[in-house]
Amino acid sequence: MKKWIFRIGVAIVLLIIIFLSIINWKDCRFWSFNVGTALTLIIALCFAFMGSQYFSDERKTKENVERLIFKLQSEVNKDSFCKISTDTCPETLRAQHMMTTRRISNLISTLEKSASALHFKKEIEYINSEFKQYRELYDEHISDLDYLAKSENTFQNHAEKIDSKCDEIIASLYMKQRKHI
Repeated sequence: MKKWIFRIGVAIVLLIIIFLSIINWKDCRFWSFNVGTALTLIIALCFAFMGSQYFSDERKTKENVERLIFKLQSEVNKDSFCKISTDTCPETLRAQHMMTTRRISNLISTLEKSASALHFKKEIEYINSEFKQYRELYDEHISDLDYLAKSENTFQNHAEKIDSKCDEIIASLYMKQRKHI
């Protein structure tokens, strides 16, 4: 889609240049220019292009981080993250827990790669420590479904802390952009 918009924009500019050339064909002043003017124009266009590409890449990185954070929030806000039914088969629960923790660990490790560049390293470390505490508590008592069911408030507390820290990261992503410009 973006390629088509770019191609249409280039085509319109070329058509305007051709149109102006046809109208001003006989006017000598239209075709005369000096090298200094041409160099100034080329340098200005290069700087404008590089600047727009830099900010576009930074914006794409922030959007990607934001998408990953939303995925992390959706994982920790699932009922299966906090609520454990005593009717569930322990093997099913173990398999489900392993898949969930693997997904969350992968999201956190992916976010850690961008954390220092986008200035949210402390927040990711906090999320990682909260998730470790959750995982350790869950893993220690994985065979005791009654204890896990009674620990729902503790699991919910970890989920809320992770969720609120994710909100802080999202808010800081775009506020810090204004500080650095």
